[in-house]
Amino acid sequence: MKYILGHTARSLALGVLQDVFVMGAYANIALSKRLNESKLTPLDRRLATEMVYGTVKACGTLDWILGHYIKKPLSQTDPLVVNILRLGIYQLYFLDKIPSSAAVNESVNLAKNFANQSSSGFVNAVLRSALREPEKVRYPNLTKDPVRHIALREFHPEWLVRRWLDKLGVEETQALCQFNNSTPPLTLRTQTLRITREELLQKLVGAQEDERKRIARDLHDELGQQLTGLRLKLDAAKKICKEKEICDKIDEIELIAKSIDNGVDFLAWELRPAALDDLGLVPALENYV
Repeated sequence: MKYILGHTARSLALGVLQDVFVMGAYANIALSKRLNESKLTPLDRRLATEMVYGTVKACGTLDWILGHYIKKPLSQTDPLVVNILRLGIYQLYFLDKIPSSAAVNESVNLAKNFANQSSSGFVNAVLRSALREPEKVRYPNLTKDPVRHIALREFHPEWLVRRWLDKLGVEETQALCQFNNSTPPLTLRTQTLRITREELLQKLVGAQEDERKRIARDLHDELGQQLTGLRLKLDAAKKICKEKEICDKIDEIELIAKSIDNGVDFLAWELRPAALDDLGLVPALENYV
């Protein structure tokens, strides 16, 4: 099997899916290994993680959806192409924040880079058909076929849904499946043999302040460079400006740039949340035990 390098969130996710569905690896171990090997940004690491766990969890539903747009059985399709399609369908149907065009185009690029040109055309056709004709996918009726309806809607195996239906009924089974699919809160627990709760809290607060300062400094440097370039261009424009009205407008823009430059530290502080927020540690502190 060709080893897929994880230079992007999607290629890393594809590599993990190959490890899981072709090589029989455990998703958490394969994902951790590839993330440790990668140089992805924190944002891309989170996207790759969501794609891997989401696609693995929803695999049965994704394959069922694909069956509405592919004539031949998935078992007769290259496993690599199937995993690319699973990733694409997962993004189209279950990741609201990813534009449909990006989901399709990036899936086609995966096929071009890791499969072949004909496969990329196939991936493009299938995903665009799914995008164009979503009405083809109709879930089984809950009343007539509660097992398949809940299994497909809530990403649970039919044998488990059937067992719970026999014991709990439809409403409780649906609620239990939905609870299983919910994202658990991040909770911190103090290792009191090494540190007290108060000391740990103080360290986290200190880390938050340090990160705020780093973000402010980085943002100041980045915006400062852009503003310096803008002011140099404005200076050059003033030298060749001949119409008073235009020159006055240039002066106004220059004053705005200067004002922004003076307020960059404030902008850096206020416009970007602290690193603790990005890591999800703020809600964790609320669950602190």
